[in-house]
Amino acid sequence: MTTFANAGDTYLETAAEPRTSVLAVASFVSSMVCCIPVLTGLFGAFLGVIALFLIGGSHGRLKGRGFAFAGVVLGLLTSMLWIGVIVGATRAFGSFSNAGTATFEAIDAGDVSETRTRFLPALDGAVSDEQIMVFGQMVRDDYGGFVSGPRSLLEYMTAISNTGHTGFNAGEMPIGLSYEQGTMLAYMLMPDASSRRDRSEQFIRDLGYQRPDGTMVWLSDIDVGGDGGPSADDPDR
Repeated sequence: MTTFANAGDTYLETAAEPRTSVLAVASFVSSMVCCIPVLTGLFGAFLGVIALFLIGGSHGRLKGRGFAFAGVVLGLLTSMLWIGVIVGATRAFGSFSNAGTATFEAIDAGDVSETRTRFLPALDGAVSDEQIMVFGQMVRDDYGGFVSGPRSLLEYMTAISNTGHTGFNAGEMPIGLSYEQGTMLAYMLMPDASSRRDRSEQFIRDLGYQRPDGTMVWLSDIDVGGDGGPSADDPDR
């Protein structure tokens, strides 16, 4: 009798040994995987909360509270980090895109003063009002009147895609702008991060656009002393 009792006790202890919650492990792994920003972290945190509830109500049959808790914390942290990155990138896009749109809209309207508001001092002093007017006339001759700029990141990417151009040099901020005769690929040349020590509105060191035949025109290269056409592109750009 004693032998059978001891065997039964051993069997019950083995059967009652707690197992690790699958949801707890899944929560931890999901929170660590960042291939899908925000969604993976939130999903991991959600699984972790469920796992904590199930472990708490299992009366010792489930373990893995540490995995579940880590999944919740890491999931929330990674989601907050990605949200911060996305918000920052969206704001930066909005700032540059709006500046580019407003600048080319001012050029189309012949508003030289407004056009100059975002020029760095070096560009502002290097180009004349006549160069700006000739540049604007070339844009109108090639594409017609200005219509609109991108209002969202999706519109921005779609407009760039419509131009069929994918290779851009460092320091170039391309913008796909809608004109009466199609989408024009415009450029703002931006200063190096090390050379821009303030947060002023002035940050454009040159403006350019791609003509329908694929050639580039830069504002600083406009020659108003001859036929008003652009000179050769600056190789240093």
